[in-house]
Amino acid sequence: MTRDFSELLDAALTRSPGLGLSAKDCRRYSVAKAIRSALNLEPLDGIEREAHDELQKTAPERGSLLTVPFDVIFRRDLSVGTFNQGGAFVQTTVDESPIEILRNRMVTKRLGVRILTGLQGNVALPRQTGTATAQSLPESATLTKSTQAIDQVMLAPHRLGASCEFTRQLMLQSAPDVENFIRDDILQTLAVKWDKLILEGAGAGSEPTGILNTIGIGSVHFATAGTPTWPEMIGFETALATANADAGRLAFATTPGVKANLKQTVKIPASTMPLFVWEDGNFNDGTSDGKINGYRAAATNQISGDKLVFGDWSQCIFAQWGRGFDVVTNPFSRDIDAVVRITVNTYGDVAVRHPQSFCWSDNAAA
Repeated sequence: MTRDFSELLDAALTRSPGLGLSAKDCRRYSVAKAIRSALNLEPLDGIEREAHDELQKTAPERGSLLTVPFDVIFRRDLSVGTFNQGGAFVQTTVDESPIEILRNRMVTKRLGVRILTGLQGNVALPRQTGTATAQSLPESATLTKSTQAIDQVMLAPHRLGASCEFTRQLMLQSAPDVENFIRDDILQTLAVKWDKLILEGAGAGSEPTGILNTIGIGSVHFATAGTPTWPEMIGFETALATANADAGRLAFATTPGVKANLKQTVKIPASTMPLFVWEDGNFNDGTSDGKINGYRAAATNQISGDKLVFGDWSQCIFAQWGRGFDVVTNPFSRDIDAVVRITVNTYGDVAVRHPQSFCWSDNAAA
């Protein structure tokens, strides 16, 4: 008869009289075997069956309910705190949702970076860099011909991948789904790395060129490093407006240290009711983003050197080739070692359509 484990254990502890079993018989008796038989997982025989039948004679009203003598519970002198006296029987339960590592927060997607997917060949984006020339002339004077200037923003795939291995035994014995756990970890790791490359890709060593390393972006210099003033913060907006680039998805991104600094920096020092440079954002989207000069401001450890960047994030393109994340599970290459390998490769590139659409602090803001 199949019964709930807690019901069987409760019956064993509260209803069964002792049988006067010897210490040797108590050691031979297996509570686990008795319970498995009650769950129809194996037949009830041996000392477990003898004890059950004996107890049934004194309490026939129990019917087929499993009965475990008190002797087995109390005469073994088991102790959970002592490994060889009972602690070895205590199971450690591993939850199926491991506690995830704390990762750098990604910011570029929510700030408005454009994402192109499903690309195949290299991509060239035509960009106008010069206009026709307008002229004011006398009534019959001849206009001078002018020609627009065009160049290209090139996109070509850069490979970013990660790989790890685990044994088949771990997959069979572990409570969490190891393969999915590792796969999810790799995907998140790659996503965080791409976010970093969008911001600070070196443009060398197989890395794409990120925003902060793009030639032509503007800059603001703080008179005193680490202590930006309110007029200097307004200078970011002015730099973009001067370049006709103050439109679109305008936002700030910086580090937690700069955020902490700006939350203590007052706009007007002599004010009796000070307003601080970094204000609450109240975006109600699960982020702690604030506002600077009315624009969204995000903090992340993805930016190095306590820099601060402001711009129209929709002018940055993150291009992806193929399906984005290519996941390969390989149980064969190390089959004689019973090892499974998971490899994830991605192919992407980063480009800024108009460098003038971004401006950064060329010295530390905190």
